[in-house]
Formats: sequence, structure tokens, C-alpha cells
Amino acid sequence: MTNFKKSLERAIGAICVTLFALITVIGVWQVASRFVFNNPAAWTEETLTYGFTWLALISFALVTSKREHMRLTFVIEKFSQSTRVVIEVLTEIALLIFSTAVFIYGGIAIMKLTMIQVTPALQAPMGFFYGALPVTGVLMDIFCIINIAELLSGKAQVDSSATEEA
Repeated sequence: MTNFKKSLERAIGAICVTLFALITVIGVWQVASRFVFNNPAAWTEETLTYGFTWLALISFALVTSKREHMRLTFVIEKFSQSTRVVIEVLTEIALLIFSTAVFIYGGIAIMKLTMIQVTPALQAPMGFFYGALPVTGVLMDIFCIINIAELLSGKAQVDSSATEEA
């Protein structure tokens, strides 16, 4: 399972790097077309907005895989090691429920509602851009399940200094 997790993390990392590079290039083009050529490209604003949204959400799934999301570690440090494992597993279960309900269920619902709407400049279905929600939810669910398995098997650390053993 660890090889699968690492492969998925590498793939998501490559997607994030690619999206970031594209956002950077498009942002430079937007500035150049507006201030250098005095002919702003209308499609760049929407592309940057939706590209950044996809990047942020996919990155959130990557952060979930490494268990580096925001949490109150100073509270967890007060408990024994076995209690910490229970708290970490419960945290992963809560995140699993949240990502399933909000990202997957809610994301699919909003995608269905917006597939008939098109964006002004790109003329693309809005549902495509909301597709980042269920994709992120599925990835988060996969990582939460793997994290729970690693916590229960003792392959993952639960202290605040390191979230996962190498």
C-alpha cells in the first residue's frame, strides 16, 4: 500500500507542478498582453481563476496524504501514545466523512447543476471546473483510508515532530 501511496503522491505532485507552471506562464502572458501589447487576452483571467482553484484543491489532497493538514498538535501531545493513535484515527475518519459528504456528494451535485452553464470567455461548461471537488474528495478518501491503515499498523508516527516515518 505504501508503494501505491507514494506513486499517487508523485503523480499528484507532478500535476500540481504542471498546473503551477501553466498558471505562471498564463499570468505572464496576461500581464504582457495587457501592458506591453495593449490588447488584453480575455481568456486568461478565467483560466487563471479555474487553474488556481484546481491547483489548490488537488494540493489539499496531497497535504492530506502526508497528514500535514492543520491540526492542534499541542492538544494531542498531552495524551499517551495509544490515545494519540485513537485521536489520529478519529481525525482521519472525520476527514473521510467530510470529504465524502462535501467534496464528493456536494461536488457531484453542483456539477450536475452547472453543466448547462458556460463560462463567459472560455465557453466551457462550468461543471468541468466544479469537477475539482469530487476529484479531490476521491483522492482524499483514498489517502484517509491509507492513513488509517498506516496508523493502525504502526507504520505512521503520531507525534507532532514528524507525521510519517520514512
